[in-house]
Amino acid sequence: SLELSNECGSIVSTMEVNIIINHTGEAPLENGWSVYPNPSSDRVVVFKDQIGAREPLEWVLRDVLGHTLKRVRLDAAGGELRQAIDLGGLPSGVYVWSVVGAEDQTISGAGKLVVTQ
Repeated sequence: SLELSNECGSIVSTMEVNIIINHTGEAPLENGWSVYPNPSSDRVVVFKDQIGAREPLEWVLRDVLGHTLKRVRLDAAGGELRQAIDLGGLPSGVYVWSVVGAEDQTISGAGKLVVTQ
């Protein structure tokens, strides 16, 4: 409730707000990349519905300190990309993923990944 008052009087206004959460995985980014399921324990799928890459792409996973833990070449031959990546051996935690081009110069997508063991 919000109450406003001045020398002429006061008014009370009440508004009800409902928030509905209908998705628990990572939402696709504006450029179309998604990594799911998120959180995950053993593997994730990297997905993009339209690949127009002219250079090799890699999926890179880093810890919160920026140390590279996993680097996987993506099979992006054109069209749709859907590739499973093994997370075995990673402890529970929050990680940062990115899709990069040649020599990490071009970043096509990025996000966070939660691993639960």
